[in-house]
Amino acid sequence: MDPTASLAKALFKNTNNPKLAWHLFKRIISSPTSSSSSSDLPLRSLPVIARILINSKMHREIDSLLQLLLFSQPVETLRPCLVSLVRILAKSNLPDKAVAHFKSLRSRFPDKPPSVYLYNLLLESSLRENNVDFVLWLYKDMIFAGIKPETYTFNLLIWALCESDRLDDAREVFDKMRDKGCQPNEYSVGILVRGYCRAGLAGRGLEVLDEVRSCNVFPNKVVYNTLISSFCKQGRTNEAEKLVERMREDGLFPDAITFNSRISALCSAGKILEGSRIFRDMRVDDQGLGLPQPNVVTYNLMLQGFCKEGMLEEAEALLKSMEKAGDFINLESYNIWLLGLVRKGKLLEARLVLQEMVDKGIEPSIYSYKIVIPGFCKNGMLRAERTVMSLMDVYAWDIDDGSGIAMKTLKRFPLYELLTYAKENVHGLSSSCALGQVDSAFGPMFWSHINSIGHIDRAKLKEARTTVTTSIPAEDA
Repeated sequence: MDPTASLAKALFKNTNNPKLAWHLFKRIISSPTSSSSSSDLPLRSLPVIARILINSKMHREIDSLLQLLLFSQPVETLRPCLVSLVRILAKSNLPDKAVAHFKSLRSRFPDKPPSVYLYNLLLESSLRENNVDFVLWLYKDMIFAGIKPETYTFNLLIWALCESDRLDDAREVFDKMRDKGCQPNEYSVGILVRGYCRAGLAGRGLEVLDEVRSCNVFPNKVVYNTLISSFCKQGRTNEAEKLVERMREDGLFPDAITFNSRISALCSAGKILEGSRIFRDMRVDDQGLGLPQPNVVTYNLMLQGFCKEGMLEEAEALLKSMEKAGDFINLESYNIWLLGLVRKGKLLEARLVLQEMVDKGIEPSIYSYKIVIPGFCKNGMLRAERTVMSLMDVYAWDIDDGSGIAMKTLKRFPLYELLTYAKENVHGLSSSCALGQVDSAFGPMFWSHINSIGHIDRAKLKEARTTVTTSIPAEDA
């Protein structure tokens, strides 16, 4: 077997040993090819070593790889090697290196421009890393090289301009697509409409929709939903409703996203009954209109609407129906319900809901506790120590059964944040801390449980206790 071929075979077998693989590849590159069968080995082995170096984050070796190719490869193999390397770097989300190596390729072979595919690949990679400057440079170089852009190329360019808030430039590129021999498609329209809507210019997005109809370009469901959602967020529900009807006229059936936008807008505007009517139609569809079934987002929007208007009976009934449905209740649902209860002074019920969450395996978040703690304290229901301890007990600070629950909780809720928040919101706690009685304020069981956890960072624990003591405003003492 040819020695170079043997080295290549060894390279393929040592993909899990990056340093050895790199050494073998340098041997392959430096070895003279003794037969036509091995002349393409550098090109065949290049993707292997490139991926090994990338996966191992051997950035110095990746940079050395380019120099190695430039000084070792003849002209006939150098160009395909550089193209292969640029392609791999772009696909690996390394646009900085990919564009740098691409520039080397262009300077070495100015009369042999790359394919539109390679340009598009680099544009994609640059966009994923939000590098708009690379996108603009690549497009200019593409035009300079005489490569004809595709519709997909223009879509990437319009996306980059919209992402950098250059909407006028994006519209100019969109308008010039036909002059360049490219017909805008539904994705071109969607990208530009999305850019306008994100900037709060849904009206201009709608203008684009009207204009492209004359070119036989019809928007898809995503474009309609984007516009409907934007109009709804601006409180322009009439325009949103007209778009829903226009959507149906175009043969597109509104989906759950469409209806969620409408329900959200109505509930935000205090039109809870109208939102509830749409929600009921989605659940029942007794007229056979083929309406989409509500999803967990729909349920949470209605739950939030009921709670915001103080309609707790309706909210509770909805929550029970969500529980019966199975997968239609999550942490966000419980937090919405907790907030609704606390706002109406239903603190005992809120305490029971926390217990219910734990019983069902839904871990309360730090936000869950932030909802409940001020409610207890403002109403003077419990002393500070009992408030904090009861909330902790709800989450089962039990480390005796080996379940690791306490450690899990401390990792989920930063200790400093929890203690500081409690200090700022519990007046009894603040007074005790101001007097230096941190252990007394939080209760001996609380600190005993924390101190029993071997994995807790003692320095952070001490810092938290000290911070709680020293940062109390003087008037709280």
